[in-house]
Amino acid sequence: MIEVSGDMAGFFRERLGAALERRHVQTGAATELYLVDLLTAYAICPAEEALGTPFVHLLADAIHTTSPVERFRKFRGMGDSALYVCGFFSEHLDRRGVSRSYVVQMGGRAYNAAGDMALRPGGASAGFADVFPELASRFD
Repeated sequence: MIEVSGDMAGFFRERLGAALERRHVQTGAATELYLVDLLTAYAICPAEEALGTPFVHLLADAIHTTSPVERFRKFRGMGDSALYVCGFFSEHLDRRGVSRSYVVQMGGRAYNAAGDMALRPGGASAGFADVFPELASRFD
């Protein structure tokens, strides 16, 4: 059966809520909102770099970026890509010989860095300061 929905965010909110309940995972409201927004954004326009660019290259690029705002954006994007790949393309990782634990570690590290940057005074996306540490610590 094909389900048609005009509210993509509502669809993902419902599915995420059911998945979290099924796995007995409790998250903050801001984290759930972030994940729904992430799923909605990837459904509209999947990020090609999520499958194409090795995470070690994304990490090096983020580390060597001098602008704090741009560095934050790159770490956040790397975490988002790792989460997306682990959630939707784990079989793709297997075929490429990339371990899931490696992607989990890289994604967690990226969200940790984004969280540290968001906590700094005047940090980028300070409103998400609690979200990134939660995503980092519970990435898997």
